[in-house]
Formats: sequence, structure tokens, C-alpha cells
Amino acid sequence: MTTTSTHTYSARALDPDGDIALSLHEGAGGSVTLDASAIPHASGRITLAVEDPALLEILDPRDSRRVVIDTTGELPNGTIQRSFDLGIRSSTPNHAEGTVTLDLASDEALLQDYAQLTDDASPRAQQASLRAVCNYVLGKIGAGLQAGGPDANVTAYWPVSNLVSNPSFETNVTGWAAGTNATAPARFSDTAQGEVSGAWVARWASNAAGSSYIDYQDISITPGDSYVLSAYMYSEDAARNGRVMMRFKAGNGTILRDVYGTTTALKSAAWTRLSVIATAPPGAEKATLHLEHIATAASQAARADGVMFYEGNEIVPYFDGATSDSATYDYSWTGASHASNATRTPTLERQPEVLTWRAGVSAMSFLEPLLKASGLRLVCDEQRRWTLRDALYRASGEQAYRYGVNIETADETLSRDDDAWFDAAVYEYIWTDKSGIERRRIDAWSLTPDPTKVLRVEVRSPFPGVGRAESIVRRAQSRGRTVTVSAIPTWRERTDQPLSILLEATPIQTGIAGSVTFNFDTDTVTVTSRTADTPAGAIDLLSGTINALAGTIDAL
Repeated sequence: MTTTSTHTYSARALDPDGDIALSLHEGAGGSVTLDASAIPHASGRITLAVEDPALLEILDPRDSRRVVIDTTGELPNGTIQRSFDLGIRSSTPNHAEGTVTLDLASDEALLQDYAQLTDDASPRAQQASLRAVCNYVLGKIGAGLQAGGPDANVTAYWPVSNLVSNPSFETNVTGWAAGTNATAPARFSDTAQGEVSGAWVARWASNAAGSSYIDYQDISITPGDSYVLSAYMYSEDAARNGRVMMRFKAGNGTILRDVYGTTTALKSAAWTRLSVIATAPPGAEKATLHLEHIATAASQAARADGVMFYEGNEIVPYFDGATSDSATYDYSWTGASHASNATRTPTLERQPEVLTWRAGVSAMSFLEPLLKASGLRLVCDEQRRWTLRDALYRASGEQAYRYGVNIETADETLSRDDDAWFDAAVYEYIWTDKSGIERRRIDAWSLTPDPTKVLRVEVRSPFPGVGRAESIVRRAQSRGRTVTVSAIPTWRERTDQPLSILLEATPIQTGIAGSVTFNFDTDTVTVTSRTADTPAGAIDLLSGTINALAGTIDAL
């Protein structure tokens, strides 16, 4: 070996009245591990000498206590210091030996602990930015992301089917009929106020003062499902009110329930959108739709356009099969134009439920589907700094190891059976929506048309959109060989740093540091990486690898 160093270690418990010095037990000081694939990112275990039994009360993990491990390395080119600020997760006293062993973790553990007592839909308001969603959640534990870094749009896009087959009256008024106190509805070209959709609207008048309805009959529904009815209306007379109503009926026509929307003042020079949301009661098989104009005299007319009735629990923008496709949705009729149901199909589906933080679900469990579908990791380092990291993230610095120069021990494994390698993945998302219906979506991606090894994972979560399968397959491609090396630490070692390793009788290995373990008892650092064979000529092109080994090692 050509490198030597001397290291000292100390520990202290953070306390509002002043830090409390701790004594690392001789010969069992412990270790700290940083792992790019683990949650929490940093974990550790230290054993302390207990000279005063009162120390055990101070180190009670239920009090959210924190410990800082301070390290000092005396290297040939100077002194370097590093500290690890970690929370106590468990405390195990050994009264016979007068010691206590602490298990420690970075603050992702706090996100795994934290949950709310009620459903929280607030993250939906931040959906254009995953960073904003993360900051909202981190705010619950008094934290936030460092400035800069990657982001992702996690806006919800989901399919909807408008069950009104004649929603904008473009060719006729088929399906619509006069209800209580109304003349028969007729098509009307609304050149004065414009139309919500197309060139025509429906118009009807009251026969007398009072509620005046037009009706749409018998749409098949499912009991227990939630439905939304909306319509645009305005009155030809000022200061008139309107509302919509859905009626649930049994198969034999028996009325089970009428559900009214809010009575709303209609404008006489602009459209007003009216709506109501309700759950179909037990035994309901049909629904009828009713548009109500509250007249104060006979011959008062109302107009309607853009009617929607669909399964769901929130208002969505009006569409029918004639709506122009957008970057996010495709629109079509299921049959004849203006005489069949209309559908909107997302180009990238992401269920809105994934943005509702459910009661009792940990903060980390809520964020995880969104992060993984976006190919991002939420990491808290040993200095309590939170960052979002994508596949291109590289920590500052680099690591270089060479047999006979700075490697103390080395192990490698090359295996196709390692679960870390595959060339295709299938993620099956299964969840229960607000209506109690079990939903299922697939996110699948393959590196080649005929994959040879497929990873399958079942995820109990609303569908966050595709992307997770592709991200994990691409990350797996350089994971055929696992290399572990131990060396004298420089205390600059971190996960996500580029590294190169030169072993005997093995091609030069390059990769990214996956895990880094500092062992306080042996004064060593152990680094594990999934590496790739690199031709000797190609290594010249890689920053900080074999050509930099001599300079890196001389600087130790």
C-alpha cells in the first residue's frame, strides 16, 4: 500500500442547552453507510460507553433526538473533516457491558414516519411542478429542497366518457324532450351570444311561471359510482335562476333519488356553467338529466349548450367528439358524430387520485409513485440537505481505485441471475377509486422487441403515469457486474460519484458509486458499484478514471 492516514472520530448529541459529548466504545465505534438506492439514504450504527445511566434517557429515540458524528482525517496533503447529522431510530442498551448501541438514519426516515389524519388534496394545486409537491410535503417536517435541480410536470390526465350522445344540439334535439312547464326544445342558432360548442344551442320557453325543465332520458349507470352533470345555460330575461338535476331510477322506472345542483343566477348576456355531483344509490340502473329554468311568467325562454354527464367526482372542461385534439388529450365519438358518446383519451395518463395524500399514508409513500414515474429520487444527505436527483445526477468529485496501490480488499460478482439486471420491466398498478371500483393500469417497457429477462412489480397505488418501467430498465443495463472495494478513506467519498476500478485479470471497471460505508473501527471506506467493462482505449475518454489514478492517489 502507498497510502497512509490517521483518523479520529467523536460523537455528540444535539441538545437545546448545549451539545452533549458522547464516548464511542473502544473497538466498536460503528459505521455510516450512504446508499443511492436506499431510503433513508444515510444510515449508521454506533456503540457508546454509558458512564451515566441518565444518558439513556437523553438518547431516547421517541424524543426525535439527533446525533452528530464528527470525523477528522490526517492525510499526507492535509486535514479533512466531515460530519454526519443523523436521527436516532433505535437505542439498545447492554447493561452488562455498560454500553448502548444506536441505529441512526437521515431525514427520509422522518418522511416515512409522518402521516396526516385526513385526506389532503392540496398537492393537486402544485401538480405542474414535482418540486413544488415535494416542498409542500417537506414543509410538514420543517424542511425544503435545495435550490436548483431537476423537475417534472405531474399534472393529472385521465380518460372520461361523456354519456350524453347529443350534448351540443348540432344536428337535432334527439334525446331531449319537454319536461314540466316547458315547450318542446328546439335547435337555435345563437349568433348573439355565441355557442359553447358548435353552431347551435337548445332553446325552450316556460308555459307559466315556475320551474321549466327539459329532460334527457335513461342513461345506464352503476350503483355506488359517482357521476357529474354539467350544462351551460343562460336566460333571455334578466334576473332569472337556473339549476341542473339528476334523477336516479331503478330498472322498472321507480324514482330512487333526485339530486339538485345549486340554484344559480343566470346571466342574460353570457353563459353560466351549472353542475351537480352525486353517487348513484343502491339499486339504481338509470339516470335522467334535467335542466331547470325558473321563470317568473309564461313565455320566458332559456338556452342550453355543452351538456356533460360522466362517471367521476370533479368538473372537467367541456368536450365532445368534435373537440380538437390537444397535446394532452385525443377526442372522438364512439359512433356517429353528435349521436353517440364522446371520449377523451390522455396521451399520457396519470390518475388524479395519485395527487391526493390519503389519511394514514406516510409522506414518503405518497411521494414515491410520483418520483419513480418521473425517474427522480428524493435524497436527504448527512447534512440534512434535500435534493431531487435524476439518472444524470453526479456528485462532485470522483473515485479511483487500483489493485496494489490503494485497494485493501476487493470482491466482484458477475451474474445474470442477479435481480439487479433485466432488459424489460412491467409495473402493474392496482388501486381502488373513490367509487370503490378496483382499477388497474400497466406501465411496461423493453429495451429490445424480444426481452430475455423481465422484471414484474405489483404496485398498490393510483396510476402515476408511465415512465417508471423505462427508467429502471435503463438504469439496470450496466449492472451485470458488482464490484466492492475497500480502501483508506479520503472523506470525500459519496454516492453518485463517477468511479473507476482496476483489478487483476479484469477489464477496467467504470461506474457510479452505489453505496459508501465508512467503518470507524478499521479506518476504511467500502464502496460498491454496478460497473461496466470498459476497453483500455476508451478509458482515456473518461474524466477522472485510470489516467487520473496516479494524481488522485498521490493526493491522498
